Amino acid sequence: MLLFANQVKTSYILFNEKINKGGITMIKLNLKKSILISLMTISAFLLLGTKTQNASSLNNYIASQNIKPVKITNAIWNKFPKYKYRHGAGKPEGVVVHETANNSSTIYNEIAYMKNNYRNAFVHSFIDGNKIINISNTNYLSWGAGYQANQRFVQFEQPRVHSKKAFAKQIANASYYTAYILNKYKLKPNNASYDGKGTVWSHKAVSKYLGGTDHTDPVSYYASNGRKYFNKAYTMSDFYKMVVKYYNGMNKSQTNNNGGQIETQQDIKQDDIVYDTGDGYDSASLSSNYKKYNAYSHLKASGEKYSTQKLSKKVKKSSKLYISNRATVNGNSIWYQVRLKRNTNSSKFWVSENALKFNQIDYYDDNRSDLNVKSNYNLQNKVFNNPTLSKQIGKSNMFDGSKVTTTQKAVVTSSNNKQISYNKITFNGYDYWINSNALY
Repeated sequence: MLLFANQVKTSYILFNEKINKGGITMIKLNLKKSILISLMTISAFLLLGTKTQNASSLNNYIASQNIKPVKITNAIWNKFPKYKYRHGAGKPEGVVVHETANNSSTIYNEIAYMKNNYRNAFVHSFIDGNKIINISNTNYLSWGAGYQANQRFVQFEQPRVHSKKAFAKQIANASYYTAYILNKYKLKPNNASYDGKGTVWSHKAVSKYLGGTDHTDPVSYYASNGRKYFNKAYTMSDFYKMVVKYYNGMNKSQTNNNGGQIETQQDIKQDDIVYDTGDGYDSASLSSNYKKYNAYSHLKASGEKYSTQKLSKKVKKSSKLYISNRATVNGNSIWYQVRLKRNTNSSKFWVSENALKFNQIDYYDDNRSDLNVKSNYNLQNKVFNNPTLSKQIGKSNMFDGSKVTTTQKAVVTSSNNKQISYNKITFNGYDYWINSNALY
């Protein structure tokens, strides 16, 4: 406003100068034009200021279209490492917002790539217009934005989307998830974009204030999609307003200025999926009622598109199925990813646990010490052919003549009553399961 006041003042000075010269007619015209131009400029400024103070057009669109965040799918992958934040496990200090900078990838492509390359980098969750998928336990840190940020923040990625509706839904999902994490860990919203102090961070803010990285996402992605679909660059400030909106509405009622109730965004029910992977060598036979069940190309609860057919169309009654993955959905429903051949390149599909029959395993106490171990026996983390799946974690050659102690024995009985026994042995503070024939 000071700029425009100076313009009016200048017009007044010109008026006085021209009066002294006697140019009355021209003076009045110039004054009117000058004042008119100044008033028009002031009006434009006021209108612009009003527009700037309003919520972004994208945020308004989310509200006008009644776009709601989707439920969070927890698909935790147990191979991610578990390192504590700098203040301890379960104590993050905020959230870092990323985007993938890949125009052609999908959320499932990105997740698969990250699992294959997690030793280089990984984040906790992925969010697009249709899914919020949590793949790593947020109680432990991830590797997505350099050492300083990794030890402090929960982090999520956003695959790029390519339509007005999809971008609006992605922003709704991402801002909700950010608010959800803040609420979960009892953190208050605070935009770190301006001073490097807060709980809501862009990757750009991390680069600017914490270092250890030079990325600037998701700033340009937000801005370009905002201009493309809503005629205005979308900013982290706009995103932060959505975070605050969802945060304020979580798990509590609010009242408006008249004391009446206003709509709040309640916490959204989650589908919890916990995966337990094996080596693909554990096996099971078909249950007596396997014909009642279907085979699925992908796990239904994961949200991925899947094809299905009757299990009886894919297998024979005598088939032996090799298991590579186990999924527990919402703590009770169990599914297995199986193959018809032990070859890991053979096709795989998902079936309900009710379609399978596992060997019976009976456990007994067995406390013996100073036992020798034969060479070339597999060491497993669990009893082989265990319904919770086992993994080979070494060979008995590692003991190199050292004595071991047993603490437990397991007897596995197959459907034809053949029995194999295993012992749980302890060596240097670690436990292993080994075929009982290896001990003497």
